[in-house]
Amino acid sequence: MVFVEINKRLPSTGKKEEHNLYNFFYKQRKRFEETDLDSEEKLKFIQITNLLQQYKSENPY
Repeated sequence: MVFVEINKRLPSTGKKEEHNLYNFFYKQRKRFEETDLDSEEKLKFIQITNLLQQYKSENPY
């Protein structure tokens, strides 16, 4: 969550130092879609996606 707050984006697969974070987020998203997360993990995932949506709205790209 700290990475998203600082960089206001998801980790990139193209950047070597961010690749592991990207894989973690991708696997968490798959687990979320399969309803395989416990309630605490689910809450954190929702917080991160909401934060990303907020940044997406602010970002002029």
